[in-house]
Amino acid sequence: MKQLLDKVGIVLSQKGYKKKGKSFRKIKNGFYRLVDFQRGAYGDYYFINLCLHPVDFPRIEKKKFVYLSIQRNMSVS
Repeated sequence: MKQLLDKVGIVLSQKGYKKKGKSFRKIKNGFYRLVDFQRGAYGDYYFINLCLHPVDFPRIEKKKFVYLSIQRNMSVS
């Protein structure tokens, strides 16, 4: 995972993203933009989670948070 984060981190850093752990974030045009990398539990595969959240949107308590999941299988050669 470290090699993946190092390679992707170079490009995202050039685009203005700040790294924290396995996530990269930035604020642009009134939105938080988040790119998060997650390793699969049962093998050598990864999930890339993308988030776009309005800066002035009220904070939502975890108990009331509704999670929208869009999944798509992608292969990279």
